[in-house]
Amino acid sequence: MSIPGRKVVVGIGEILAGDHGLGKHALRLLKMQNHADRQIEFVEAGTAGFDLEQIIEDCTHLLVLDAADANRTPGTIIEFSCDSIHLYDGLRLMAHQAEFHHVMKLACKTGRLPLHMNFMGMQPNGLAIGLELSPAVEAAMPEMIRRAATILRSWKEELVAEEE
Repeated sequence: MSIPGRKVVVGIGEILAGDHGLGKHALRLLKMQNHADRQIEFVEAGTAGFDLEQIIEDCTHLLVLDAADANRTPGTIIEFSCDSIHLYDGLRLMAHQAEFHHVMKLACKTGRLPLHMNFMGMQPNGLAIGLELSPAVEAAMPEMIRRAATILRSWKEELVAEEE
């Protein structure tokens, strides 16, 4: 059963794997922008999708940030919400996404998916190893953070509306 009002942002990926760590990079930037907001939990998930099962099932609001291979131009942002979770099936999954994808499908089948769920990914530019993001992903990161911040603002506006 979900904890009412629990809002979680999850950054998935391996920071040492270049663009495949972009979910963690995005999470850290978003957390810096929202460091004063104690109502949002920021979770660095690494690559173990099944470890997130309890978090996914216990929150009412979830934003997932990750690399997503949709065979698009590097730096393209891929975004969908809970009602279009089936779109996840169209992505070519990296190894860490395969487990996470199964956790999401299981939560969906059991009716334990968060009421408000968004996925925001970005097309990586290859499999280079290292701490740096590719120029295409680095250039698109501010737009990803802007869109993610819009989602977090909508969560706050929803909370204010509920209190009125």
